[in-house]
Amino acid sequence: HVNLLREISPREYVSLLNAGIEGLKIESKNKRIYPNNTLASHILGATDIDGKGIAGVEKKFDNQLQNGSDVTLSIHAGIQHITRTLLLDQIKRFEAKGGAGIIMNAKSGELLSIVSLPDYNANNYNSILNENLFNKATKGTYELGSTLKLITAAIAFESNLINENEVFDVSKPLKVSSRTINDFHPLNYAINIPEIIVHSSNIGSAKIAEKFGSSTQLKYLKSLGLLNVLSLEIPELGKPQVLMDKRVLSTMTISYGHGISITPMHLASATATIVNNGVKVEPTLIKGKVEKKSERIISKKTSIKMKSIMRLVVSNENGTAKKAEAPGYLIGGKTGTAEKINPAGGYFKKENIVAFTGAFPMNDPKFIITIMIDNPKGQKFSNGYRTAGWVAAPVVKQLVTRVAPILGVKPQLESSSKFSNNLLNFKIRGKNHGANL
Repeated sequence: HVNLLREISPREYVSLLNAGIEGLKIESKNKRIYPNNTLASHILGATDIDGKGIAGVEKKFDNQLQNGSDVTLSIHAGIQHITRTLLLDQIKRFEAKGGAGIIMNAKSGELLSIVSLPDYNANNYNSILNENLFNKATKGTYELGSTLKLITAAIAFESNLINENEVFDVSKPLKVSSRTINDFHPLNYAINIPEIIVHSSNIGSAKIAEKFGSSTQLKYLKSLGLLNVLSLEIPELGKPQVLMDKRVLSTMTISYGHGISITPMHLASATATIVNNGVKVEPTLIKGKVEKKSERIISKKTSIKMKSIMRLVVSNENGTAKKAEAPGYLIGGKTGTAEKINPAGGYFKKENIVAFTGAFPMNDPKFIITIMIDNPKGQKFSNGYRTAGWVAAPVVKQLVTRVAPILGVKPQLESSSKFSNNLLNFKIRGKNHGANL
């Protein structure tokens, strides 16, 4: 036999029947249709011309789907659409190359939204051969900069090797081997751990890491899942790339997000564990998945300290994520701005990866938000800035404002006793504190 056509319209079907051509056989076959076109295309994946799953959920659950069993995803279509729309708008405003956005349940790990941009129409998967098919949220690995300082602070509190009231001199650049570690906004006085995170001091973070050492650092990175591929239910998963030489310089740079490349999904998962009273959170795409194990990574006491600091990064006048503040929703998190890695070696000095990871509401975190934007360009309205505070943080404010009502999170007063009883009140000194010293 010879295949004449693979697909015909209903009208063509009727015409062929009426033609009565001998030896012509018309077969019916099932075909997967994606009515929402680009929505969650990287997660849904695709099937080949024979209906076999070749990417995404379609590939992971091909046998189950072929046998007629349903797979119910945790992705919320409305929240997915909002995340995609707001992220795409910001990418266009800053003329960026692309980006990723994740919203996840902070306790169960259920993923409500996973966006990777640019994306594609899932109905046209087999005709697309460009980078649009690449999932930046789960497959792409990036140095996500100062967002990793959250992990450094958590290790410091948890290791008992550093007194929480200990201060670190950040007034001078830190020279290690042939490298000089600087701060974007230098401070001329010694600061403690909360101040290191709020002011996002590379020098302070490096000095903290030097005290707890490489072995402790790698132990916690491993326990947080940052050294291995995640167990998410799609095949497009990236493996972290981490400097494992245990040199002092490597330990220091990893502390502020250089020398460690992870996926945005890894960052979201680690953030969830930190704010979930220290109990490990495994991301999942399956709605209602029951996870029996309960692995504690850090103590509840450390988690409370971290939630308090993350809130200050957004709410304090000295914080780097002030533009993420959405009154009433108690957002907390951490920004990160890192130079892009040059595949030929070194870094691109004028190209950045910017990111934000955090949660809301911080007195009882229910949802994680992680944003990554690839190579934004400074704009007139941003005074030429292209840092995470200008690019990623505003997306978070818009996102929370839009999705909180859908998620049933009501605005609350930060002065309420319910809020103040759950977080610590760290004092953060301003940039001019030591001006006269």
